[in-house]
Amino acid sequence: GVRGFLAIGAATLFLVVSAWPDGLSAMIFAAIVVLLLAPRGDQAPLGAIAFTIGTAIAVPCAAIIKFAVLPNFETFAAFSLALGLYLVPVGLLVAHTWGKPISLMFMAMAFNFVPLLGPENQIRYDTLAFYNTAMAIFAGCAIAALALYLIPPFPPQLPARRLLPLALAELRRSALPRVPTRARART
Repeated sequence: GVRGFLAIGAATLFLVVSAWPDGLSAMIFAAIVVLLLAPRGDQAPLGAIAFTIGTAIAVPCAAIIKFAVLPNFETFAAFSLALGLYLVPVGLLVAHTWGKPISLMFMAMAFNFVPLLGPENQIRYDTLAFYNTAMAIFAGCAIAALALYLIPPFPPQLPARRLLPLALAELRRSALPRVPTRARART
């Protein structure tokens, strides 16, 4: 919770100070990445860095498809094939059994591609808007990675110290012989 609060707070502070129009997207992506990866404990910082690298790889791929491939086509079938050029191989890479950080990188490549592409009914080929959105998504992932890297998770000894007395009490209670309820009533 502290990691999420600080990451979202840092993104919000950056949004307010810079008055960046797409700062809200950076804040949203920082929240998504922190909430997605914080439960991984010690593996969260490495996973967030892999997620940010996957986003950095997805940006030029989305730019190529948006500005080099899509302007040549007008039908929905061609649009679907253009998306399939990227999403099918990346989907296969996500489905493969890699290690955790590598699979998170491929997941980020798939996850962030559609928001980067920004498909609309009447698609606009505005490079400034594309790079502004791409920078916001990348900045949100980078802020989350920084927050997860700088703020360590609780040490495992803390929950163990709290749960050990409860487990011992339960063990003692289960080791005691059970006295029938009728016998207890007579004495």
